[in-house]
Amino acid sequence: QALCRYSDQIDVYEMEALYAVGDVFARHIIHRLYRGEYYFMLLDVKSHLSSHWDVDIISQFDSLDNEMAVLSSFLENAPTDGIGTATLLEDNNGAKLHYFRGEVGTPAEGMDHDVSEQGATSPQPTLCDAHFVGKNRKGKRLTILSHQPDWIPPLAGKTPLLQPYWSSDFSFSRGHFVINVPYDPYLPMVLDDGEDVSMTLRGFTHGYDFFSPKKSISSRRQGDGELGNYHDNDNLYGSSSRAALNRLFGIVQLNPEIPLSAWSHVKEKNYGCGRVRDVSKFFATFGIHVLEKITEKGLCDFVVSGEMHGSFLQHLRPDGMGIDYTKINFRFHEKYS
Repeated sequence: QALCRYSDQIDVYEMEALYAVGDVFARHIIHRLYRGEYYFMLLDVKSHLSSHWDVDIISQFDSLDNEMAVLSSFLENAPTDGIGTATLLEDNNGAKLHYFRGEVGTPAEGMDHDVSEQGATSPQPTLCDAHFVGKNRKGKRLTILSHQPDWIPPLAGKTPLLQPYWSSDFSFSRGHFVINVPYDPYLPMVLDDGEDVSMTLRGFTHGYDFFSPKKSISSRRQGDGELGNYHDNDNLYGSSSRAALNRLFGIVQLNPEIPLSAWSHVKEKNYGCGRVRDVSKFFATFGIHVLEKITEKGLCDFVVSGEMHGSFLQHLRPDGMGIDYTKINFRFHEKYS
């Protein structure tokens, strides 16, 4: 094992692969390692970080003047050298810069290829598109789609963009996000698409606001081969996934058709919704019809255009403790239907 000058700042938790029961439980363990640090960042596996990533992302967070801000996005695949090896662009000083659209040297459509001190210019993914997915109405679950539209931030002078949803791919916030919205350990064998929706709603009800970074500090590596995952243990724990999914969506009131007796309510107060906002406010604001299992079309137009950002942030509390949704009477389907 290579020596690391920062080893005294690193905690490592090792467990037998036999006991792997899914991403949600793994991230619960990560949350349990939190020791009161000022900031908290959650990052998916097999990821690159750009040079000076910490200074960059803290600067973006501070630009919002919002204690309850959470910067979050899907990770893009890093460009490769054509043979599967991930490559990073560098500026004239050797600092690593990320560029996500197309191969290295191919600018994004409609964009200039700018490798400067400001970083590589690239559209950034916005988390705004979620649909109810499933074969029948009763089995449909609200899911954040894997392909999200981009917004194009200017080179300088603007903040990250307000968006409705959160992702476990990348999340950066004040440390109290971990305390207030801890990962639920009672969700074995749950896919992470439902996890992101549940964490979005729980975070929203605790008063947190989600933003797409104006410049990404990370990308997903390619070409490292496939790793084993918890599905290797389906024969051992797979039967627990149904009840876990019922709990995942039941806690955030997304499956009212499922009897309360169909899922465990152990420590529901610890891993449930907050009291700052109600989930019904999220559903009404962003056009989600839980009983009908449909979502209003076109929400991303409202988000990517910056209209949501401009109108909602007018109601940021004077003390910087998040957006005051009691002053927001906007209902998405009324405006865009």
